[in-house]
Amino acid sequence: MESQWRRGDDIGAADLGWAGVDLLVMASTVKVLRAGKAARAARVGSVEAQGTRAGLRQGALMSGGGRFAALPRMAKVAAVAGTAYVVVRHPSLVSALGANLSSWLGWPVWLGQFLIWLIVLLPVLFIARFIYRWLLTPILWLLVPLMRVCFRAANNQLVRRTKPHIRDLG
Repeated sequence: MESQWRRGDDIGAADLGWAGVDLLVMASTVKVLRAGKAARAARVGSVEAQGTRAGLRQGALMSGGGRFAALPRMAKVAAVAGTAYVVVRHPSLVSALGANLSSWLGWPVWLGQFLIWLIVLLPVLFIARFIYRWLLTPILWLLVPLMRVCFRAANNQLVRRTKPHIRDLG
C-alpha cells in the first residue's frame, strides 16, 4: 500500500483490507510474544527459571538462540508463523533488509541479499532434503525394479508380435 501511495496510484478498499490483514497478523504475533514473556516472568521463582538464570550466568546459553529457546511453545509458533507470513507476503522487505545490511557492512548488495535469503530459506532446504532423502529416494528404489519388470514384459510382448511377421518374410 505504501508503494502505491508513493507512486500516486489509487488505494482501494481491497488494498486497505490486505494492509489490515498484515497488521492483524503482526499485531497478534507481538501480542502472543508479550503474553509468553509475561508468562515466563510469572514463573520467575520456579525451578526452570532458576536453571535458566544459572545457565545464563555461566554463559551456557547463547544470547540470540537462548532467548528464543526460552520462549514458550506458543510464542515460538507465533514468531515463526509471523515471520513466514511476512516473507511470503512481502519478500521485498527481506531483500531490502539484505540491501541495508550489506550497505552497513560495506559489502556488495547482492551478497547481503544472498545471505539473508539463505538464512530465510534454510528451513525450506532442510525440509526438501528430508523429503528427498527419506521419502523420494526409497520410492525410487522401489520403482526401479518395478520399471524393469514392466519394460521386460513390454519387450516380450513386442517380440511376440514381431515373430509372426518375421516368419512370413522368410
